[in-house]
Amino acid sequence: MTTYGRINGLWTAGNYDLNTVVLRNEWGFTGFMMTDWWAKINRRGGGPDDSDFAAMAMAQNDVYMVCADGDENPDNTLESLASGDLRRSELQRNAANICRFVMGTNAFKRLCCEPVEVEVINRPADECGSDEPVVFYDLTDGLEIDLSGVKAVKDTNHSFALNVLEPGWYDVIVTASSAQSELAQIPLTIFAMGTASGTLTWNGTGGEPVSRTANIPMFSRFTAIRLYFAQNGLDLVNIKFAMTKKLEGLTDIAPEEVRN
Repeated sequence: MTTYGRINGLWTAGNYDLNTVVLRNEWGFTGFMMTDWWAKINRRGGGPDDSDFAAMAMAQNDVYMVCADGDENPDNTLESLASGDLRRSELQRNAANICRFVMGTNAFKRLCCEPVEVEVINRPADECGSDEPVVFYDLTDGLEIDLSGVKAVKDTNHSFALNVLEPGWYDVIVTASSAQSELAQIPLTIFAMGTASGTLTWNGTGGEPVSRTANIPMFSRFTAIRLYFAQNGLDLVNIKFAMTKKLEGLTDIAPEEVRN
């Protein structure tokens, strides 16, 4: 991964000397390169431009992080290819770097029906889930997922995934009931893409459904959600997603001064 920074005025994401001359030619690196998230790119003597993917590709930096939808991303790749500024062979080189890496992964071997034994080490006990296929839901304002039948068992999880069609900030509203006493404290932590994004706590509800809310950003197109139960005694009803703010641009995620 290249950095956010500059060397002698040239942003590393589009620096040919770093990405090709040093990394690949001198050090013999054969994998693929990617930028830091929403990195700046420029040409020598020019100003920063996070849409100049042509300069990035020519430098042999292979993947721009991060684009919610490559087909709709406002970059100059096709324009530069049509004008001759970017050559097809340079894009093919980028693609070859990516494919060379992917074809050596266990995921690709499984895709080719090759037996793969994977040893998972140093994984926290509370992240040990099942190998059942993950269910995806299309996330737009007002999504409601039925969780009836899901019960909180201490140190277990309930997981699903979201196809984020409308990125932004969402109130995540979990409704659940508990037959435990009013003094009970039953926490539920919501993990989004592996990050603890909110903890909701219930007391005994007399068996009546009660809702709790956490406001969570949803920016990644495909977002894994994990509900972690730290205690027993919670019967889930449903989970709802209500958009509170639509994502308008990169500055909504990372201010300009941070990305610089």
